[in-house]
Amino acid sequence: MANLEDCASYKTETFRLQEERNLLLPYSDGIDEKHSPYIVLNGTVGKVVVGRGAASGNPDDPIHPMEDNPDFIHYIETIWVEDQDGNLISMRHLSPAEPSPATMIFEVPPGTTAVRAFEFCNLHGLYRGPSVSVFSSNTLPDADAGCSVRHCTEGTSVSACQAFTGELFRRADNTPKNDPTGKHTPFLTLNGSRATIVVGIGATAGNEGGLVHPMAPSSDQSLVHWISHVFALDDLGNLVALCELLPSDPAPASCSFEVPTGIIFLRPFEFCNKHGLYVGDTVQVANANATAERQCSKRECSASQPSLGEVPFRSEAIDALGVSQQDSMDRISHLNMCNQHSALYFIAKSLVTQELSSQIERLTHEGTTDSDVAERLTVFPTLFAELNALGGRWSALDVVFEHTMIDANGTSPGLRSELILESEMFFSQRLLSAGQQTFADGMSVPIEGSEDLLIIQAIFGMDWGHLSLKSLGPHYTIFYSPDFINELVNVTLCAKTHGWMGIGWLSPSHSGLLMNHTDMVVAFVQDGVANVQDRFARSIEEPLRDEALSNQRSDDLGNPLNGQNDLELISGALGTPGKEWCPDLECRTGFTLVQFQRSFDTADANDLRLPVKGAKIGLIHAFSTKDPVNDIMVQHTSSSTGYVDLQWNLACDPGTYFEVTTIECKPCDKGFFRPATSPVWRCLQAPFGSFQNETGQSAVKRCKEGFTTASAGATHEFACVCP
Repeated sequence: MANLEDCASYKTETFRLQEERNLLLPYSDGIDEKHSPYIVLNGTVGKVVVGRGAASGNPDDPIHPMEDNPDFIHYIETIWVEDQDGNLISMRHLSPAEPSPATMIFEVPPGTTAVRAFEFCNLHGLYRGPSVSVFSSNTLPDADAGCSVRHCTEGTSVSACQAFTGELFRRADNTPKNDPTGKHTPFLTLNGSRATIVVGIGATAGNEGGLVHPMAPSSDQSLVHWISHVFALDDLGNLVALCELLPSDPAPASCSFEVPTGIIFLRPFEFCNKHGLYVGDTVQVANANATAERQCSKRECSASQPSLGEVPFRSEAIDALGVSQQDSMDRISHLNMCNQHSALYFIAKSLVTQELSSQIERLTHEGTTDSDVAERLTVFPTLFAELNALGGRWSALDVVFEHTMIDANGTSPGLRSELILESEMFFSQRLLSAGQQTFADGMSVPIEGSEDLLIIQAIFGMDWGHLSLKSLGPHYTIFYSPDFINELVNVTLCAKTHGWMGIGWLSPSHSGLLMNHTDMVVAFVQDGVANVQDRFARSIEEPLRDEALSNQRSDDLGNPLNGQNDLELISGALGTPGKEWCPDLECRTGFTLVQFQRSFDTADANDLRLPVKGAKIGLIHAFSTKDPVNDIMVQHTSSSTGYVDLQWNLACDPGTYFEVTTIECKPCDKGFFRPATSPVWRCLQAPFGSFQNETGQSAVKRCKEGFTTASAGATHEFACVCP
């Protein structure tokens, strides 16, 4: 339960927001009947309602709405009541899913002679209602008064809480931020089925002493600073868990919950009262709790109003959650075919000789060393040629055969090594008893037999012929191959969608919202034809085609010209610039892949020059469920957006090393050095007889003749001593 310090912080925050949003200071007072909070006394119980019509009962008088539609959220966030001296009598937070009018019940304590209500609207700010006189007959000797913001006895519905997260996204312009310092970053870890989110890199294992976000309650607008909400969404943007934190809660801000079944990926978020919404890295779930449910822990009641009703409020706008969850199950019922393909091989167990069993054991060995990979590549063609001759067969989607194997069920089976990530190719075996059935991924025709069958499952990692790849979320991947000599990069975008895919290149100096002045790429396949568009986003709006932007380049006479599409479709190792395919016969959600090439430097003024030298490059990303129509882009899905750093040119200057966790070159510490000939991954310790008293050095400094050091890694000349 909240305390007086918390409620003082809540009040201070509303005044701070009023000033930050350039609204009437310190509040709007009796000038808007729709927003004014009115108090109705009934004996010793008071009720606050927002909107004159809720108090008068006159249908012509206005009542403030409670709108929870994600496209337009408009509701009363907070209501509180003060006595004649400004002392708090009661306060509660509201949900956008509550019915209108916004209401708060309170009891009047002894000594009260007048009461006045305040309300905070998420869009229009703070309003103060008229003062109401109180008589002794209205007071209750044992009234529950003061700061008692608390959880409701019946709990809070996930549906209503998801509507509330829509408000947090609205405040962030639907673009959560990343914090390169780690102070605001929510980090999600899993211990079995238990998930824990902490805010601040210093709260994570191995980073003790690092930055942790403060929890600072205060009545001073310049000092009040805390994480108000920590929550996790699944890969479709549906709420899995939400924790509301008090300003007086200890740092680091945290939220723990059991992961329910059906959750494959989790993405953490946190909301800071001053700096807004931040997002952390997506985490894949390995274990779930069969008895756990999606949960919300939000304080919406008080001691005077301990319950909101027998049944928690639900959001009509979010109650498509059940449908969305089913859609989620449909989408994740198969492998992410951008990164992996799957096939099943079957053969009568009685036909497998001891020698063939030995080869199968070699193929299915779980090792991950280079020699293990080489062994699988060696065994595959000869083993399956022999098994095929005995009547064994692969079962898989046609597209899996096309992308992974050659003559799969013929006399000379082989692998499409130019498309497969061989280090991520694995095989396993199992027995299918006579009369039982199994299905290859995406297939509707079962594998079954009148006798026992040996089943070999193949998982093919895919790289599509590229040197590097980066996951942009559970259903979106970028594959890329930079050429630092010819200064161009080949890119393959692949996502679980039949709509457009987008990325934006960010320079290290980029500031403000991620879409502000950003060089964008939009790729899609329409009617079987691949398309790639060069676009530019001025702000959080639909990016414009470069061809429509003026003054981007000049002709030979210096005349200004519009921009051009500097992206070129390429066939790549796949042999086609792009394609769409389905993961099953129903094709509820298919895949799209597009391949293109871009020069590091183009002639368009708004195009970002990609670095020849740099450890990383920033990238924003999103995809949609539909292709552009007449160049007009359909809004992207909320769960597809984000920011990542791509590993780029790992060449660090002598005296610096490549820091894997931050993907950047950092200077060697004192006592260390790195010459140009040394591997980029670490600095070398100054050997005996030398020292280094500066950072970022490529060589050591030698002790004077006849002197040495007591240990390696000396950081000062004073460490040189006479032996």
